[in-house]
Amino acid sequence: MKRIWLYLPLVCLLVMGNVLMAQAPDQEQKEEKPAYPTTGPRFVVCSPTGTMVKTPLYVKIDKDYLPLNISSRFPSERVTPESDGTVNFYEKKPSKKGGSDAGKEKLPPPYMVIRVPREYARVRSICIVVPGDKPDQNQCFFLRESEFPTGGFHIINFSPSPLEIFHSFSNNYPEKGDSIAPYRRKENNGIKQGDPNTWSYVNSNPNEPATVNYAIMAPPLKENGSPLPLRMSRFMVNNTHAEINIIVRHPKISWAYSIISLQYAPDSLGQPSLQSPSPSRATPSSGSSRAR
Repeated sequence: MKRIWLYLPLVCLLVMGNVLMAQAPDQEQKEEKPAYPTTGPRFVVCSPTGTMVKTPLYVKIDKDYLPLNISSRFPSERVTPESDGTVNFYEKKPSKKGGSDAGKEKLPPPYMVIRVPREYARVRSICIVVPGDKPDQNQCFFLRESEFPTGGFHIINFSPSPLEIFHSFSNNYPEKGDSIAPYRRKENNGIKQGDPNTWSYVNSNPNEPATVNYAIMAPPLKENGSPLPLRMSRFMVNNTHAEINIIVRHPKISWAYSIISLQYAPDSLGQPSLQSPSPSRATPSSGSSRAR
């Protein structure tokens, strides 16, 4: 019996040691969870032909390189640009040198480089990437999320044609809609709320219905013709997300338009989507609604 009492403390120590060892990986796993910035640009693809950007790509976050998935529906996680305003994207996670150079970065040529204008680099912003034939031919446009707030339905006209939008809480539309001007490129490719080529509806009145009918019209194909409907639908006001519809002319079909929708929340609720829906092609067939 005396020998049994001698072994009991040893058994207890072994059991406690196993419990601590079992907990250690869980604690390390929590500590190793990637931490993305809370400010800075997020990236989303806007392609009328369905062209995508390679994913995932790797970007520098603090002292490490983390994966970033850039889709066509939901913006990616945020990135803090370098001091010169650039964000370098790599196809593979950069490796470290060994030996006496341990800890130094061995950086391959970046797959893609995006230069973020200063006014969009340290705020919550979105970079709209229009893919070109090669990564260095991509076009990028920038907007502040605060100017296109949640609870809103927003339209950006990237086409060279003026558009007209009608909206109504019922099926009875007004005789005249709101004009959305053609896009005119700015020096920094910025998009601001109140630009002539933007339109927004933000439900600031809780007594207004949460469902709004709308119709987007394009100019007629020929003189004295009737305006051409691009989309007739309805949107649900969602106070936790913003929806932006980007309208462009189709690059291969002269009489068609593409409408590309994206959604986002002010935080990380807008997770990257690995299965991105293709953009809809609008072909011509026979609160405060306007922010200026």
